[in-house]
Amino acid sequence: MKKGGKEIEEKQGKSFVDAAIAANIKYIGISSTDRGGVKSSSSSTPVQTWATKYNIERHPRQNALGTDVIYVILRPILFMEGLSSKFEGKALATMWKTII
Repeated sequence: MKKGGKEIEEKQGKSFVDAAIAANIKYIGISSTDRGGVKSSSSSTPVQTWATKYNIERHPRQNALGTDVIYVILRPILFMEGLSSKFEGKALATMWKTII
């Protein structure tokens, strides 16, 4: 992630939620990442880029209370961008092959 990237991501994510609430948008979706199954909702992580996502997830919980906004948080454990012919993609595919 580029320098300042996590701060920018967090600011954009929270601004998105604030704008949706202000515009009285009925439904919003937030893409995040899994950080340990059921623990993802209640605890952060020492991984900085994932901690940013946790902070963004908390924002609608704290700010959409008492509004008509319904939000969903999607936490995939893998994005298609991770499956490539480069080293990282091959390593990821091998890891999945090993555990499945």
